[in-house]
Amino acid sequence: MIVIIEVIKKVIHFRLTLFVMLLFILIIILYTSYFLFSKRKLIPTLKENKDIDYKKVVVIIIFIFYITMLIDYTLLNRGINTSNINLNLMSSYKHAWYNISKSGYKHIILNIVMTVPLGVLLPLLHNKFRKFVCVIATGFLIILSIEFIQLITTFGVFDVDDIFNNIIGLLIGFGVAMGILIFTEKKLCSNLIILKYFSPLIITVLIFIIIFAYYNYKDLGNLPISIYTMKNTNIVLNTELNNKRVIVPLYQAPIFDKDSSRNFAINFLNKFHINTEELLCTYDSNYISFISKDGLNIFRLNLYNGIYRYLNYTNQYMSKTNEVKEISKEEICLPSKAECKESLLRKLGGLGIFIPEEAEFELVEHCNYIFRVEQFINGNILTDGFLSCLFNSDGSIRLIHNNLISYTRLRDVYIISEEEAFQRIKYGKINIYVEIPNAELILINKVRLSYQIDSKGFFQPIYIFDSVANDYEFEIIVQGIITSN
Repeated sequence: MIVIIEVIKKVIHFRLTLFVMLLFILIIILYTSYFLFSKRKLIPTLKENKDIDYKKVVVIIIFIFYITMLIDYTLLNRGINTSNINLNLMSSYKHAWYNISKSGYKHIILNIVMTVPLGVLLPLLHNKFRKFVCVIATGFLIILSIEFIQLITTFGVFDVDDIFNNIIGLLIGFGVAMGILIFTEKKLCSNLIILKYFSPLIITVLIFIIIFAYYNYKDLGNLPISIYTMKNTNIVLNTELNNKRVIVPLYQAPIFDKDSSRNFAINFLNKFHINTEELLCTYDSNYISFISKDGLNIFRLNLYNGIYRYLNYTNQYMSKTNEVKEISKEEICLPSKAECKESLLRKLGGLGIFIPEEAEFELVEHCNYIFRVEQFINGNILTDGFLSCLFNSDGSIRLIHNNLISYTRLRDVYIISEEEAFQRIKYGKINIYVEIPNAELILINKVRLSYQIDSKGFFQPIYIFDSVANDYEFEIIVQGIITSN
C-alpha cells in the first residue's frame, strides 16, 4: 500500500512539474513574441491605466483555462509512446481516406478545432495580436513547444500532421475573431475584407465537403493501403506473369440500415426464445447493438458487411462473488470431430447460418469451435471468412462470432494484367498495400488472384504477390480494378 501511494505521489509530482514547466515556457513565448513587435507591456499595469479592463481580465482567465486544458489533453492525459515521431506529412489524411476511418477523420478535425480558441483569444488579449504575423509566430511557437515536449517526454507523438492541423485551426480562429471584431467595431471596410478573414474556415469546410461528396459519388470504396518507396529496392521476379487483362466478378457484402438490422436481430434472437419486444438499441461507429431488457443477451451487427457477434450470459456459471468460473475438462464430454462438426452444422443451420460442408473445422480450446471458409462460390453467392462459436458445458450457446460474409455477385469488371500489377509494385504507386521488412532485395515467387473488401462493402479483385525478403515471407497486394482510383 505504501509503495502504491509513493508511486501516485511521484506521478502527481511529475505531472505538476511538467505543467509548471510548460506554463513557464508559454509565458516566455508570449512575452518574447510580443516584444518582437512592440516595446509596451503585454498587459497594462494599474499605474499605466487606473481603470481595470474587466473584459481583458475575463479574456485572460479564459485564456489561462484554455491553455490548462490544452496542456492536460495533449500531454498530461497521454500514455507513454515508444514510437513517438511521425515526419510523414499528410499521412493521417491518407490513412483516413483509404480506410474511410471515422476515428481518423475525428482525430484530424479535433486537431484543427483544438487550436481555434487560441486563434480567437490572442487578438482579444492585445491589439498587437491582431496582426497576422504576430499571431502565427506566437501560435506556432506554442504548438511547436507542445510537440517537442511530447517528443522528449514520450507523452504523445511528435507529428507534423498535428502541427499542420493546429496551424489550420489557428488560422480559422484568428480569421473568425478578426472578422467579428471588424464587424462589431463598425470599421469602414468592404465585405470582401471580412470574407477574407473568414476564408480559412470556408475553405476548410469546403475541402471536407468535397472529400466526403467525392467518396459518396464514387462507385466503389477504397482499399486500405500503405505507400512504400521502391527506389532503393531490387525486386526479382521468380515466376512468369500474364500480360492480358481479364474479366472477373465483382461482389458486394450485405448492407443494413436501422430497420433491416433490427428485423435481422429480432429474427435471430427469436430463435433463442428471447423476448425482443423491448430491445435496447445503441450505435457505435459502423455498428449497431441490440441488448435484451434483462441485459443477458447482446447482439452486435456491422451495418456494412453483415458480420455479427451474439453473447448469451444466461447460462454462464457464476460464483458467489459473481465471477465466471472456469469450466474444467471433467465437465465436458466431447464427441468425435466428425460427429461434432455434423452436430454443429445442424445447430447453426437451425439458426439460419449457412456453412458450406467444405469449410475447415477445428476445436480451438474447450467448447470453442471455428469454421473457416475461403472464397466458396455457390451460384451468385461467394462466402468468405470464419465463424467462431463457444458453448456452455450444458450445450447451450454462449457466444457466436459470425465473421462469414455472404457476398452477392454484382457484375463483371475488367482488371489489369499481372504484368501491370507488377509494374505498380516497381514504381511504388499508391494503390499498393504491402507490409514488408526493410530490405534491399525482394524475391517474388508467385502471383495469384484474390479478393478484398473495400470501405463500401464491395469485394474487389486484387493480385497477391507471395514474396520473400531477409528470409521473411509476406504478401504484396495490388488493387486490380481498372476504373478504381
